[in-house]
Amino acid sequence: MKFDTRARARINVGGAGTFEIIASPGADGLIEIDHINFVVTSAANTITMYDRVTEIVDYPLTANSSFVFDNVNPSLNTLALSSNSAFVMGISNAGSSLKGFVLYRVTN
Repeated sequence: MKFDTRARARINVGGAGTFEIIASPGADGLIEIDHINFVVTSAANTITMYDRVTEIVDYPLTANSSFVFDNVNPSLNTLALSSNSAFVMGISNAGSSLKGFVLYRVTN
């Protein structure tokens, strides 16, 4: 699965834990995230983004707050995952959920 045009993945997960948002693209595939946005419902949380299992970043967010990342220059690859890695998000609070979407590309 390799393409240079954007694909979209929906974020609609709830409860404490980690959730695969974009599956691993396979051997030599590299996910590059161009845009991500989501809203945290219900309670304060720490939202963690992972490159398969390696933590990329933590964002502590209050209840009903939103997050937006927009890569205005995709050639910089500011949020590119390791080869053959899934994009995973974690929620720290069992009483809340994330809703939003990710725009990404798979390259090699």
